[in-house]
Amino acid sequence: ASALLVGGAISVVRTHSATDRFTRPPYMSTLPMPALRWSAPVEPALLVQDLEALAAQLAARVQRAKAEEREGQDEGNGAE
Repeated sequence: ASALLVGGAISVVRTHSATDRFTRPPYMSTLPMPALRWSAPVEPALLVQDLEALAAQLAARVQRAKAEEREGQDEGNGAE
């Protein structure tokens, strides 16, 4: 029991000295190997169809951001 306690304390101290936290981060620093995934692989055609919808959403966000940036620049130029 004392060896377990000492080992745990050493582990906590080393983690704290490396990360300034007493525990490891709550996220994974690496992706799992593909063989460990539980879901079935998606066919490329379905993936491309899904990405087309995403591309349209991202293009709309870019246009909105550009419009907001232009508005901000116009307000900045008028205030001088």
